This record gives sequence, structure tokens and C-alpha cells, in this order.
Amino acid sequence: GSFELEASLGNLSQNLTLVVASPPELTVPDDVTIPEADAGDYDLSTGASATSWDNEPLDVNCKLQTGEDLEIGDNTIECDTQDSLKQSASDTYVITVASVPTLTVPESFTVDYDQRDPVTWYTSAIDWAGNDIDNVTCDPASGSSFDVGETTVQCDVTDSLGQSASGSFVVTVLPEPEPEIPTINDLRDAIDELDLNRGTENSLMAQLNAAERSLDRGNTNAACGQLGAFINSAGPRIGGDAGADLIEMATQIRDELGC
Repeated sequence: GSFELEASLGNLSQNLTLVVASPPELTVPDDVTIPEADAGDYDLSTGASATSWDNEPLDVNCKLQTGEDLEIGDNTIECDTQDSLKQSASDTYVITVASVPTLTVPESFTVDYDQRDPVTWYTSAIDWAGNDIDNVTCDPASGSSFDVGETTVQCDVTDSLGQSASGSFVVTVLPEPEPEIPTINDLRDAIDELDLNRGTENSLMAQLNAAERSLDRGNTNAACGQLGAFINSAGPRIGGDAGADLIEMATQIRDELGC
């Protein structure tokens, strides 16, 4: 504020104005969060200002309270100013340097051929404050169908500050397994389970035994003929699904032998 004064000396007088200068008014920014990539060249004085008692702008100096560089997490910034009368003012604010998101993807894994459609997995991501981020995207996406072989899955996430993180893993789909070819012993076991009458069972078993002996002697042609006879007998003698199953098994054995 100011005061009017009158000074006099003898016949002389003089009106004087006494000005009481208030300290500087310093304004610092609100606490702010910045991306990790911006920490290296961030101007600590951004948003800080000060004026003197006569509304003249003043220089403001802002610096880290501790250390020389902005670190991940909270950093206290001290700002101060001084007017021409050496009056000063100071205040602080906080700059939070946000680390990039943490993205978690699966380890590479392998699935069987019959598990290739769909293939599913789970991912997760958190931001610098430990909050979940639910916008993780993967290409191909979880639930997709995968081809046989190795496929690299690329996943990405972006936080609210535009910071991103990525990760990848490999999904391997095994080839379709070769069909299991039955053996003559498998045919015998299948016949045993049918509880056939003794005459039918003995006749069919005799044909299988003959085919097996031919194979032991290396006579594939004879074995093929004996298996063909078995097929011709099994259909009429047994019939239904049981007969069809025996015929299919014997046919697979013949195909494997190249009959």
C-alpha cells in the first residue's frame, strides 16, 4: 500500500508518498504427470510466473528439490523469485514421471492339431500407477484359428498418456497325427469282445491266424487274400455296426500292406 506524508522545514514543505512494497506473488503449476520420454528435456519452469508489488513480471527459477534429473515417480520442484528490493517468494509442486506400461504376455506354447481352432490365451497390462489397462490388442487375436507350424503373436498396449508397450510370443501347432493303423491282434481283441458263437468266432480267427502266418513268411499277397476273405465273412456273419467296424479295421490293414 501507499501513504501520503507532508514534510516541512521552516517555510518549506513537501508532500511525499511512502510506498510499502509487498513480497512477490509467485504462481507455480498444478501437480503434473508427464510421459517418461519427456522427462529428459522437460522445462521445470513451465507454467510458473511471478509479479512484483508494482505488477512487473519477475523471473522465476525452478529446480529439483533433490537430484539433477527427473526420475520415474514423484519429483518435488522448488520455484523461487526475487524482486528489486531483494524480497523473495518460493513454492513447490510435483512432477510425476510415468513409466511406460508393463505388458504381460504368455510364454511361447504348443498345441495339438485338434486344439488349433480356437487358440486362446490371456494378457494383462498395468500403467505407472498400477492401474489395469484393458486395451491390449494382439495380432492374431486370442480365439483365432491357427495353421500348422509356428505363428508369432504380436501384442500392444497404450496408456492414457499415449505411452505404449509391446510383446510377442510364438504359438506352435503340431501336425495332424497319422491315423493309427490297427493290427491283426486288434482284430482278434475286437472279435473277443463281441461274444460270438463258437463256430463264427473260430472261423474268423482261423482266417486272421492264416493271414498272420503269411505275413511272418513275408508272403504279403497271401495275407491280402486271407484278409479279403475275412472281410467277406465278417459282413454276412456278424452284420450291423460290429461287422462294419471289423471290416473297416481289416481294410485299413490291407491298405497299409498295399493290397
